[in-house]
Amino acid sequence: MTTSVALCSYNGGRYIAEQLDSILQQTVPVDEIVVCDDGSSDGTRGILEGYRNRHPGIFSLHYNDENLGYIKNFEKAINLCTGDLIFLSDQDDIWLPEKVARVKQAAKANPDKKVFAHRIDVLLENGGFFKGAFWNRPDFDVSWNNDQLLEFLIFKGNIFPGMSMALTSEAKDKYLPFQKIHRLVSHDYELALKAAAVNGFLIIDEVLTHYRKHDNQTIGVAAGGKKTPKALSLKVLNRRARGIPFVKLLTDSFHLDGKYYHNYKNKVKDDCSRHLASLPLHKRIAAFINLKYRYKTFDLLK
Repeated sequence: MTTSVALCSYNGGRYIAEQLDSILQQTVPVDEIVVCDDGSSDGTRGILEGYRNRHPGIFSLHYNDENLGYIKNFEKAINLCTGDLIFLSDQDDIWLPEKVARVKQAAKANPDKKVFAHRIDVLLENGGFFKGAFWNRPDFDVSWNNDQLLEFLIFKGNIFPGMSMALTSEAKDKYLPFQKIHRLVSHDYELALKAAAVNGFLIIDEVLTHYRKHDNQTIGVAAGGKKTPKALSLKVLNRRARGIPFVKLLTDSFHLDGKYYHNYKNKVKDDCSRHLASLPLHKRIAAFINLKYRYKTFDLLK
């Protein structure tokens, strides 16, 4: 099983050497590192050229004539990869030494899975960590099957950043080009949805990358402690109701089972009913009027 890295860079001179060193120092070496630079002006290209000169035969460098943006740039980098297993990489993180070995082992042991994601620790600029922070939430269970996971992804959004992902060449052929259906649907979210929909997504419950959180990153995920579900309020209910058209867009665009759209809509209805029933009569009347006339929430629930 050959391996490729699809790495996208843009003005990453501050951290990219550390990222590349962590890839080159894997216990199981990768076969190629494809880098697509999206118009860097800070010396990133010079750093890349230095690595290519010191490691001949591994690096494939591509410089975009115009800025593509991170989704199109990742699409380009993935398409240029020739390996059986393709790792997505940002320019500023640190791979732990066993990452390639562990993901490759998981891929070999699960030939029916096409997209893989592992845990991350968030590395702060002061050198501290949020240990396992990104999955440390009570409404997520790492043992879920793909159907449960897909519902979570549709209802709550993506929790698998691209730098934690790898995909097979078969997934590349099947899932690209990215459809880019909405500004909230990034390349990693799209991959997770499409793979989970066909039982092709595998979670590797092990920290294999230190995700660097800093002010100058091009894209990123939020760092934080344990997340708890928000208490029901009129604003929360309205926000969830406003998500109904988005869920419909996801299910229609990616040909997902319509049950997820109906389940989401019914859940919002149930939440509204439960919240109203919990209020004293005078507050219930006021809340009903607000939902119906101010937020027009009920129009979305028809």
